[in-house]
Amino acid sequence: MNSQQLLYINIVLGVVFLLYFVFGRNQPKAPTRLNLRNKDTPQSPQIQQPLLTAKMTILEPENESAKKEFSQAAQPKNLAIFFIYNGHDWEAHGVLGVAQGANMKGVTESYQKLLETTDPKSYEFLEAAFKAILSKKRRDVL
Repeated sequence: MNSQQLLYINIVLGVVFLLYFVFGRNQPKAPTRLNLRNKDTPQSPQIQQPLLTAKMTILEPENESAKKEFSQAAQPKNLAIFFIYNGHDWEAHGVLGVAQGANMKGVTESYQKLLETTDPKSYEFLEAAFKAILSKKRRDVL
């Protein structure tokens, strides 16, 4: 088989492929139109039920001091501790696998467990996370 025969075979296959896509495919169906005026279909039970209104009494506050007390909500405390390792910032609790705000006993246990189970190349990374939590806890105590 020479290159000229291969060219003719490729041209024939290309024409067959082109004809299949031009004539062989079915025409797409027209989209269905939504008929909202058709009264033959029954309404759903939710629509047929009358709307029930709740009977409630609106109570007024006895004094204004209670209203002011609840309006001054305290800002939530940020428990995230970030440290920088290898040019990237990391969240220390996430690295050690403990919840934010966990006590030092749980953090230490998790750190020691990770030291036993992880690759020695990761010791520096885990130690940086542990030291970040430790230094933050010490600053909070002082």
